[in-house]
Amino acid sequence: MFKKTRILILAAVTMTVMLLGSMAVFAAVNNSADEPTITKNVTIAEGVTLDNTTVTFQVKQVANADGLTAPATVATYTTDGTVSSTATEVNNIVLNLAAKIDDTKPGEYTFEVSETAPTSNDNWTIDTTVYLVQVLVKNDKTVTYSVTKKGETPATKTELTFTNAYKATTDLSVSKAVTSDANVDKDTEYEFTITFTAGGDTAPVPSKISGKIGDGEATDYTVTDSKATFKLKKGQTITFSGLPAGLKYTVTETKPTPSTVEYVDTDVAQTIDGNEQTSTKGLASKTNAVLGNKGANTVGFTNNYKEISPTGIITHYLPYIAVILLAIVAFALFIVSRRRKAARY
Repeated sequence: MFKKTRILILAAVTMTVMLLGSMAVFAAVNNSADEPTITKNVTIAEGVTLDNTTVTFQVKQVANADGLTAPATVATYTTDGTVSSTATEVNNIVLNLAAKIDDTKPGEYTFEVSETAPTSNDNWTIDTTVYLVQVLVKNDKTVTYSVTKKGETPATKTELTFTNAYKATTDLSVSKAVTSDANVDKDTEYEFTITFTAGGDTAPVPSKISGKIGDGEATDYTVTDSKATFKLKKGQTITFSGLPAGLKYTVTETKPTPSTVEYVDTDVAQTIDGNEQTSTKGLASKTNAVLGNKGANTVGFTNNYKEISPTGIITHYLPYIAVILLAIVAFALFIVSRRRKAARY
């Protein structure tokens, strides 16, 4: 009897220990500190503004790559991070895998992690990489993680990296004005050259640009050796649309040489991404100004002339006046000579 009692007590203790051990294993599978994390990188050109944007990643449990059936299904869920032009790299976006498998059985779990395209903007390039995260829950409470790109040989990692480019577009307007222009033909055309410098991979030099003068039709201008030329009349403004934000530019006017007035100088007013610049004199805008995408980008050229003085006019037409006067004198001498000759006879 005593022997049977001992056996029953021993069996009860054994079962209790096993039960408590089992409870200890499954009560807290929480090795979140060792979990892989997501790093988000955004490539963005200088001078481009990216407002706070939520980036979302989808985490989905799938069957193990080795063909084993995943133990229990963990619902698909998402995890988020925030990027901006002042936070182009965001680290430690958590996956929360351990929390999702807290009360499940030991075993191997496999998750696919991918990026969801931002819905707030069309200017993103999307990283289509899919990572496989394998989570091994052991009977001794330990949890190990292994990360690899889908379709590649597994390798232990601690981080999942997604890289995107943000490519915004913007406009540039160039205007033409003339002072003391009473004697300047209204149809006089002034020639300009715009020179581009790339602002990195996200702001390349285009092969052509589209410009529209006032309410007219848009015209394509070919960009050769990073330069394009165009012409404006006084009072006209041309707007180039769809330019890569972050692209650098310089606008230069060819020195005008009208014959009816005297050229003095040119005032250049400029606005860069909505910020008004100090007016300068010369025939060029600020060198390598950056096209921003939040405010206006404008360049205004005003040619200053003064009317040619009467002395100047006389000097200009003096050769013609001299010829006319010489002809008059010659004609007068001819008449006088004929009259004298007639008087002799």
